[in-house]
Amino acid sequence: MAKTTVPCSCGEPIARGDAFCQACGKEVDADTRARLVEALDRLAAQAADDDRAMVLRTKVRKAANMIAILGVLFLVSGAIFYAIQKGQADKAIAMLAGMPDDATFPTPIDGVTYKVGALRAKVAAEPVQLLVVNVVLASLMGGLYLWARKSPLPAIITAFALFFVVHFVNFLLDPATIVQGIIIKVLAIAAFVAGIKAALEVRAASAPPASTA
Repeated sequence: MAKTTVPCSCGEPIARGDAFCQACGKEVDADTRARLVEALDRLAAQAADDDRAMVLRTKVRKAANMIAILGVLFLVSGAIFYAIQKGQADKAIAMLAGMPDDATFPTPIDGVTYKVGALRAKVAAEPVQLLVVNVVLASLMGGLYLWARKSPLPAIITAFALFFVVHFVNFLLDPATIVQGIIIKVLAIAAFVAGIKAALEVRAASAPPASTA
């Protein structure tokens, strides 16, 4: 670390602890000592600001990384649930194999009566629809992660809103999903909240001071 100095009247540097200027031999007076203390105080304040800025940047980076993690989770879970639902769909379609397309399926499903052909198409489409939804969500999270590297605050807020909407809709469709993956949900919420607060502080610190009339 460079030694903090102030200039002597001869132009050469004087460091804290010097009794005389090393160049001209002039005694270090009270005014010079006061300037040295002031310079050290400024250095300490700058170091504290730098440390605070580093903490804020770390929180923002964690929130941005959480966006990427959620994107990966959407992609992986989508592939897993697609495989599971595809297997179930294949079994259901096999059970319908001996029935003509224009026949009416004898049991209503969710209160709706289907023709066998329409039911077969619906069952076959559901795994694909699930996969497409998760791929779209993963792509959105990937785009938001890239955006967060340039504009953290709006990207993190958007990702948090998307995260909330997805899980709220899942809760409406199936309340049991609220406790599924609860640890990831809690970690994600904590990272998003901390990231938004940090991004707001970074924005406030970098904003130009308001002019006074």
